[in-house]
Amino acid sequence: MLTKSKGSRTRQELLKFYKEKYSANLMHLVAYSKESLDKIQSLAEDKFQEIRNYDRSHFQFPGQPSHPNTFRFLSEPFQ
Repeated sequence: MLTKSKGSRTRQELLKFYKEKYSANLMHLVAYSKESLDKIQSLAEDKFQEIRNYDRSHFQFPGQPSHPNTFRFLSEPFQ
């Protein structure tokens, strides 16, 4: 469980990341639905239109973000 101070620090770090890295030009959206294309577009625009484009450049994380086996299950077929 996070203490109030740790939670506050986490929140501050997330806000910092949002302000420095979050931009519409870095995002991709995939929508899959049985609705019409016009309906899907309308829903997507309604939900995402307020994400601003700050024309930020792509960022890179130094090192390996996770251990190679962390997401191993994603590449294995379900049985």
